[in-house]
Amino acid sequence: TDCRSFDLTCCFSDVVAYAAGSTVVIYSPRKSKQTGFLLSKNNKKISALCFSKDGKFIAAGEVCHTYAQ
Repeated sequence: TDCRSFDLTCCFSDVVAYAAGSTVVIYSPRKSKQTGFLLSKNNKKISALCFSKDGKFIAAGEVCHTYAQ
């Protein structure tokens, strides 16, 4: 499944993950319900989202204006 998406929605098998502010919502269309969620530790807006190739992991990135030196 292609995870590149401008609306921050990503699908794998029968699971959909989408960003809602600083939360990643995990939803099962088959069950018609939310099955989980992930919260940003520092309450920053989620800006990137993708499943791993095997669907076992979700990577989420957030907006940050701090630069590594």
